[in-house]
Amino acid sequence: MTYVEGDMAKEGLGLSTEHRELLMSSHISLVFHIAASVSFQEPLLETMQTNAWPVIEVVQLCRAIADVTVKEPGTGANLGLGRLGSCLGR
Repeated sequence: MTYVEGDMAKEGLGLSTEHRELLMSSHISLVFHIAASVSFQEPLLETMQTNAWPVIEVVQLCRAIADVTVKEPGTGANLGLGRLGSCLGR
């Protein structure tokens, strides 16, 4: 098991080059994303940028790692990565 620290509010999940290279060269089959902001006082766009965009970045990172299979949520919802990313200005 490998743990890497990042920052969901930063581009690229705040992963260092070293950690990103470690993830790309490891045989990873399961990824947990357990970060979120639960403040209900932030503006909606800021909340989306700290809660929605990091999920998209985690999915994109997983797709780049050869051994990881990305599955849609149990609801069958489409992640709509392009549309949501453009809405968030990324």
